[in-house]
Amino acid sequence: MIYTRWKQAARLWVPAVTAAAAVLLAGSGAPAAPTVAQGPLAQRATGPRDRVEAFLVAYSTTWWSANGPRSRRARSYLTPSLIRRLETWSQANWADPVYQAQDRPRSWAVRLTGRRDGRASVVVTQHWGGSADTKIRYTLRLSDLMIVDLAGQPH
Repeated sequence: MIYTRWKQAARLWVPAVTAAAAVLLAGSGAPAAPTVAQGPLAQRATGPRDRVEAFLVAYSTTWWSANGPRSRRARSYLTPSLIRRLETWSQANWADPVYQAQDRPRSWAVRLTGRRDGRASVVVTQHWGGSADTKIRYTLRLSDLMIVDLAGQPH
């Protein structure tokens, strides 16, 4: 229930805060925030590690404000079967299925851990600040760099 309320509230204030920040930056002479989630980073993603990094940047910029794993951006990175599994996981655990938490990490580190049988394994270490780091293992199909699976705390 808490996750649902946060999600509903975020749909209202995230776009408003983003718009307000854009207006303030436009008049201040400061450079505008980069919009890498729109495509440039994803277009430069040449390997599995870059692809996961691009996905995380895109996902974090639309976090809770664009239907999470159902968003158009997420669909360009995740297979339909993974999206369905993430939605089921989210409903069962009352948490964000990508971060596997009710919050988002302060930062993350992405590391390619191997390639085998047409698949690549990438581990994302999520840094939470006051809490212990967590790791999520991503599996990508090498033929098209689509994310086919993600699972918490790899061994």
